[in-house]
Amino acid sequence: MAATGLVTMTDIALLAHVQRPVVSMWRARSRDSSHPFPAVATRRAGRDLFDVDEICRWLAATGRGNNPAAAEDAAAFVSGAREDFPAVGALLALSALTGVPLSGRSANDLMDLADDADPDDAYLYREIEDLGAKAAALAGYTDRVSDAAYSPAAAFEQLVQDRFRTGLPELADTSLGGPLTQLTAEAAAAMSLATGADAFWEATPGGSDLVLGVSITLGESRPADLGLAMNFRGDCTEAAQRFAARRLRVHLAAHGHHGPAPAYDRSQGTPRIVVAQFPGPGEPAADAAGALRAIDEIALSMSDADGALIVGPARWLVDALSGPAESTRSQILRMGRLRAAVRLPAGLVPTRIRQPMALWVLGSAHPDVPLADRWTMTADLTAEELNTAGRQDLISDIAASLGDRSALRAHAFRFASLVQTSRLIASSGPLTGLRRPPASKGRPADPSAELIRAERLLEHVQAPANTNIPAERFGFGLTRGSGTPTPSATVRALLASGDLAYLPGARIDNADLTHDGGAGLRVLGTDSPAGTARIDPLVLASRYPRARLTEPGDVVFRTSGAPAAVVDPVGAGVVRYPDRILRIRGASLLPGPLAADLSGGRGPWRGWLVRRFDPEDTPDLGEALGDIDVERTRLRDQLERLDALTDRLSDGAAAGALRIITTQTTTEGDH
Repeated sequence: MAATGLVTMTDIALLAHVQRPVVSMWRARSRDSSHPFPAVATRRAGRDLFDVDEICRWLAATGRGNNPAAAEDAAAFVSGAREDFPAVGALLALSALTGVPLSGRSANDLMDLADDADPDDAYLYREIEDLGAKAAALAGYTDRVSDAAYSPAAAFEQLVQDRFRTGLPELADTSLGGPLTQLTAEAAAAMSLATGADAFWEATPGGSDLVLGVSITLGESRPADLGLAMNFRGDCTEAAQRFAARRLRVHLAAHGHHGPAPAYDRSQGTPRIVVAQFPGPGEPAADAAGALRAIDEIALSMSDADGALIVGPARWLVDALSGPAESTRSQILRMGRLRAAVRLPAGLVPTRIRQPMALWVLGSAHPDVPLADRWTMTADLTAEELNTAGRQDLISDIAASLGDRSALRAHAFRFASLVQTSRLIASSGPLTGLRRPPASKGRPADPSAELIRAERLLEHVQAPANTNIPAERFGFGLTRGSGTPTPSATVRALLASGDLAYLPGARIDNADLTHDGGAGLRVLGTDSPAGTARIDPLVLASRYPRARLTEPGDVVFRTSGAPAAVVDPVGAGVVRYPDRILRIRGASLLPGPLAADLSGGRGPWRGWLVRRFDPEDTPDLGEALGDIDVERTRLRDQLERLDALTDRLSDGAAAGALRIITTQTTTEGDH
């Protein structure tokens, strides 16, 4: 079936079922053949666009690719439809709800169908009406898109997933990405088992990702009511709200529900779970105060049988706040419904990879427990990887946080700790404490579980990328420990006990330093751990007689600004003020963990907590950590060489000095 429109190189790869580089190879190798790759039709936003009909004819003539039905599927990859995103979505919804083909119908016929499907103009009538005479032509295109994707729901999702490439900022900028959506959906499913809820409502302004994620998680085995809770959507744009309604209606129809979408009723007596993210597509410029007011409304609407999961930037939900936003958050805390507050790692929002997110879990306020005795689970996963095992352990911790005291005592928390809610209310600081996992305070852990997790990680790290490389990169294995944690200690206590020694940095004048890489003593700092500057030993002795040289394993640290710490593995260096030195004297400390704990410190540095270890374990642990450092250095050097190779290839190709030839045989349609 022909499909008029334009496609990108990425579209062609998707259409032909090959990897993106294969298309580039086709284009280059066929240049002088009897069937050259089709010429560029036009360029848009710096990207080459090709006529899809020419591409389909070329694929058929050459036999390239792995999709014999490319011509039939082409409609799903045409870029032109992206300019009519709301209209195509409305027609897909109409197709899903009516179950009849739209091709061949006049604009008036389509309007009649739209009126029957959406008599209140809640989500599609207006978009189809605005098409006017274009409706009939676009209806035929919509049927091709639906046929190519095998269903209106699948076609709708293909358009939604295209949001990052099609200039739909309100959708792309607020997309949570797959891992965070999956975490929230799985947590909602686990919460529903604990509360008995079988109704899920999304309160995201203009959003529907989370409730549809719940639907995917539940699958066919657990039927549930799905809906949009418009009550809490604040200043949500109407266009975004209608888009979310269309999308949900398409998916409800795919599961056989063609009637009116359920309406959220605050007085509803059956248990329900509300999911929401802030900001949402309908209010992408929302601020902390506005988002927290909406969350406050959600909490006020809940009964003790209800639950809610809220996703938002960590700076709104768990970091320190001030002004109206802080007041609103404190008001929510005083309700007692915040069961868990989790700081998540950065990188979960595709368009804001440096923005850490947070998750709130709202549940029963436990009215039988006095406010002073109520608890909230807090966790900081800043440095954790949310892989499958980590996600499941976090969900297990969240499920336990919803229980009573006996459930809490029976659960071995992996990530979380319990904090009195009254302490969170009294503090205007961050809800999850340190931004990195705090040093161990002796809280009992499950030794078997910790061993299994460590063994899995070691196995993963040692997994060879090439079968010719031995898997055992490190000369150590693991066995179960004693199960008794070694208590952490403050820097102050370790200085007093003699386990640490403190040495100040030297106030060295710039005029006494050289930077030509010549002879002299290295001058170290947290911003220059390798010591690129040098100082003549005679100058140091005459002008700075109180300066002390480092010893191997000394930790150089800084407390001004953002705390930082590095290990000097070599010694014989000079530390320049404002950096300072901590020298390990006790057998229960190791340089690497000490530097890591100092880098995450807050407040006066002598009060920072650092991890300690069983003195019998430190020699072997230190050797293992040293092996890891050697491997880290090797990989860093390899990355530098790869960067240099990238620059050399790019410069050489641009200058016409070299050309890449393919030496590997590909089986992806290159025949």
